[in-house]
Amino acid sequence: MKELLIVLLLIFLPSNPLLAQTGEQPWWWGFLGMGFMMLSTLLIVIILLWPILKGSGRQEPPIYRTETVMDILKKRYARGEITKEEF
Repeated sequence: MKELLIVLLLIFLPSNPLLAQTGEQPWWWGFLGMGFMMLSTLLIVIILLWPILKGSGRQEPPIYRTETVMDILKKRYARGEITKEEF
């Protein structure tokens, strides 16, 4: 992440050290810089909005299943806690 920030800063600094060597800018440099700015802005917006959009999904409430008296009796009978007559 640090490396990406450094690269973006080097590209978008007002006095770009990459252009300091030649002293001239090609005619298409403005379009290239504009494209980088648009992509980086889009990337920043996506990074900032991703947690919000990801966390906003509706979650279903847990379904609580209540046991009936018959279910409890069947389990107790299966475990041998009660006899057939008590069941």
